[in-house]
Amino acid sequence: MRHISRIILSLGVISFLVGVVTQGTFAVLNDSETTSNTFAAGFIDLQIGSECRFKTLASPGSTTCDTGSTFVPTNIGPLNKFFNFGNLEPGDFGATSIAIQSISSDAWGRLKFLNLKNIDNNCTEPELTMEPGCTQDFTTITSGELQSSLLFTLWLDEGATAGFQCLGERRCVLDATEGDNLKQSNEPALTNVLDGSLSHSSFAESQTIKLSDVFKLGTQNDAGGKFADGHMNQDFTYFVGISWELPLSSTNAIQTDSFEADLLFEVQQYHNNVDVFTP
Repeated sequence: MRHISRIILSLGVISFLVGVVTQGTFAVLNDSETTSNTFAAGFIDLQIGSECRFKTLASPGSTTCDTGSTFVPTNIGPLNKFFNFGNLEPGDFGATSIAIQSISSDAWGRLKFLNLKNIDNNCTEPELTMEPGCTQDFTTITSGELQSSLLFTLWLDEGATAGFQCLGERRCVLDATEGDNLKQSNEPALTNVLDGSLSHSSFAESQTIKLSDVFKLGTQNDAGGKFADGHMNQDFTYFVGISWELPLSSTNAIQTDSFEADLLFEVQQYHNNVDVFTP
């Protein structure tokens, strides 16, 4: 009986010691840190907007642009056209102010003219008098004379203050003439981007304009999105105006002719990338 008591007592001591060890383990101070890590690619999204006006000498206050010629910046499609005019007559004129946005990323940009078509759609008697060799030709894309009569001007539609203060809004409180589709005397014309001014002869197949050359024109203003290297900043909307005129001096050679062209806008990322676009 004495031996049994000793065994029980010994087991009790062992149980007590185990309990002590267990309690000591839970009392140790500790700490841990965990981070969640992610790699995600950025994106670049070019959006284009337009404001169109069309006037005649007979009604200089009228504006009768096609409904698809004025739109807020968007991913443009077949229904978006900067110019869509029929039945033009000498003395008609107009302009379009194009809004250019590079969403989410700073960018280099380029404008390219493609798919030029000059068509002699018909040969009226007055046109035959001016152009005896006229033939109705819907397939030869160089047969028409309308392009050679149109006069174009490109300008930076930045308003009274150098740069773009309005952040996408036309005619804002900070600059009432920014993006207003009217060339102000202080707004630089794009004469040193193309050779001379943008006359009819400047439109040629695959003719390109580096937008970095455009946005370097005039006075630089980093706060207004105009930088020394001409890149586009994602926080700004840039406006470029294109005006056109069919002079009163145009002859009957243009009767029924048409001129068509596609305008292609391209952007590439600015960061870690040189301006690869060439004129």
